[in-house]
Amino acid sequence: MLLIEKYKPKYEELEKREPAVKELKNLILKEKGGILVYGPVGCGKTAAVHAIAERYNLEILEVNASDTRNKKMVESIIGSSNAQMSLFGKKKVILVDEVDNIAGREDYGGIQALAKIIDNSNFPIVLTANNITDKKMSVLRKKCKLIEFGKVSYDSIFMILKEICKREGIKCEDEILKMISRISGNDVRAAINDLEVLSASKKEITNKDLECLGFRETRTKVEEALNLIFKSKKPEIVLGALDYVDINYEEFILWLEENLPKVYEKEDLNKAFDMLSKADVFFGRIKRWQHWRFLVYINAFLTAGVALAKEKKGRGELSFARPLRPLRIWQSNIKNAKKLVLAEKIAEKLHCSSKKIFDTTIPYLKFIVKKEKERFFKEFGLEKEDLIF
Repeated sequence: MLLIEKYKPKYEELEKREPAVKELKNLILKEKGGILVYGPVGCGKTAAVHAIAERYNLEILEVNASDTRNKKMVESIIGSSNAQMSLFGKKKVILVDEVDNIAGREDYGGIQALAKIIDNSNFPIVLTANNITDKKMSVLRKKCKLIEFGKVSYDSIFMILKEICKREGIKCEDEILKMISRISGNDVRAAINDLEVLSASKKEITNKDLECLGFRETRTKVEEALNLIFKSKKPEIVLGALDYVDINYEEFILWLEENLPKVYEKEDLNKAFDMLSKADVFFGRIKRWQHWRFLVYINAFLTAGVALAKEKKGRGELSFARPLRPLRIWQSNIKNAKKLVLAEKIAEKLHCSSKKIFDTTIPYLKFIVKKEKERFFKEFGLEKEDLIF
């Protein structure tokens, strides 16, 4: 089980941390109609609804707004759920997560359809959003009771991480945990996920391990650049999007690769990835021939090229995810490094190269160990940690 699931907060914990949780509970238990909960990413909006449902034995139906963008989908999924009584005779609550994702031009009446369902609701309908200032959200602001969740402090995130480390037997100095808390940008979910990545292959976290979290340090400025590229169609504006962003082109390609499918669709997405692939071709030419003058083309493809790939300007507030590929590569490297250490120990006894052992023996090691565990480890001088691995 992922740590974020294993340690999802209970109602009492959230109530101590965020005063608005009690107000949300009272509205869910006593009223029907719309409740719009808004606040920054990772502040506990969705977690609070689930915790209240668990604490007071409510049936919860959760839908993500990004899957119900237009009027037809809203009416068929949310509307039909609102019309049906609970299957188990419990009080029911409907949760529509990330509702600001349907606040754009592409919603085709989705917001209006949702507002109509709220007017005739038989149950409390909780909507969550990061930003409710967009004009398209004005309809929902009028229809719903508003509850604001504040940022989670670094100290609170630090205490959460420290408790998880204690329960999981993870060794990590307080200063390192505080650094993870600060890098998370007040996002509890991100901090716990970072902790899990750093402790995935070992039970001790050091300062050096924090290097793989460097992406989030430039996150705010990167998001500004992405917003500009995804929302504008003016090359003269977009071409300078990366001028003041502390990130290299290779890292920015990863950000685009991760977030393009969340914003562009169909032919727009096809054209945008074509621009990305052209930038990658020029990177290859720079590496092979050291033709650094090609950097100007890379910038053009990544900014104006991606911006002009879309038919219409993007609207509304966009939320972005950091690239996951570097973390997957890092995890793989950590695992392979441990395998290499084992291969070197075995190769010394067998008088052959560690590469040969890595390729031919390591893949079958767990099967060998099952048959001849004690003898094998004694003869090859392996330790208890090797056996656990």
